[in-house]
Amino acid sequence: FSQGAWRWFDERMLDCCERLEEVEKKGIVFHKVAAIAACNGAVVTPYHIHPPIVPPHLEGKEIVQEKDIPNLTKGTIEQFRADIKAACTGDGSYIIVSYGRMKFLQTGDGHFSPIGGYHPERDLILVMDVARFKYPPHWVKLEDMWEAMRYIDASTGMPRGYMRLRNAPFGRGTLLTLSTQRVLWQAHLRFFASVDGLTNVFTQVQ
Repeated sequence: FSQGAWRWFDERMLDCCERLEEVEKKGIVFHKVAAIAACNGAVVTPYHIHPPIVPPHLEGKEIVQEKDIPNLTKGTIEQFRADIKAACTGDGSYIIVSYGRMKFLQTGDGHFSPIGGYHPERDLILVMDVARFKYPPHWVKLEDMWEAMRYIDASTGMPRGYMRLRNAPFGRGTLLTLSTQRVLWQAHLRFFASVDGLTNVFTQVQ
């Protein structure tokens, strides 16, 4: 495995929390992205950004109150900056932001992007994976991204945020996933679960 498990990885394996057909139609919300990362072996720390901002096209939308958000972890801009600096200086972590595009006068609504760099003198962050056919990777002010993450998600009524990802301790990572949604794999799953030593390796999630 000198080249890593990525050689056998495909986006079709990311259907543990939401069917890909639904994601293609409706997109995906913050907490499900965090869950998918955890399902695939990452240690995830998500942060919601408060107070929320309601953009003009969502005026009148009911906002979920902080007390009603389960396992709420509120981020601070100081912590966000510290997490960005740590990730961009090689501590082994990665930052994914969920933000409202309209803050940057872009078309569309919510988007997820990994952060690829930090400019400490100008307090800028490099936003990657931005739908290259419309916008190239670009630098934005960290404070502007902080504000963009406060825009509420119309699907959930909650503000967006960011998540810090790290590699899981050795032994918790996954090489592949088997979806029991498909009849073809159900028989294989029963076989693997019956093999001595593999009972605790394969867990069927209904």
